[in-house]
Amino acid sequence: NLLPALITIHMFVAMLVLVVLIMAYMRAREHSSNTIIIPKQLTWLGIVVSIIALIQVMLGTQVRETVDVVAKMMGGEARGEWVANLGFNYTLHIRFYWVLLITMLIWLYRLLPFIKQSLSLKYWSIALLTLLGLEITFGLLMHYFAIPPILQPLHLLFGTSIFTLCY
Repeated sequence: NLLPALITIHMFVAMLVLVVLIMAYMRAREHSSNTIIIPKQLTWLGIVVSIIALIQVMLGTQVRETVDVVAKMMGGEARGEWVANLGFNYTLHIRFYWVLLITMLIWLYRLLPFIKQSLSLKYWSIALLTLLGLEITFGLLMHYFAIPPILQPLHLLFGTSIFTLCY
């Protein structure tokens, strides 16, 4: 029962909190003995991927707002028709994931020499790709199976996790 704009604002603020926490964590580990130095160019590409992931999550929250409007408009009935009535934000959200997928794969490919040097970077990369695969799968399941309520929070959780890992 949140007001539509509050869903996106709430999520954006939550993402900012995550950024601050990650920055604090990275600052604390700055002088760790097992730190791998990543070239600035790849660091900037990672920031670009993070911003793209954030945009995708924000588009998703706008879709979530639209789902509430459509559900209310249809009286909570005809759940199978909700997706067809979601409009431009939904179309943009389902197309924009290609931008995220492609840029993330380019970034991880270019990070490959560093991934080979660091077991933790390897595990984080595998986790990132796994989450992305699950995120896309859950998105497709929601599209084709009338937005099952159980998948909505999981889709949001994985999207947030992808942003967090990228950042």
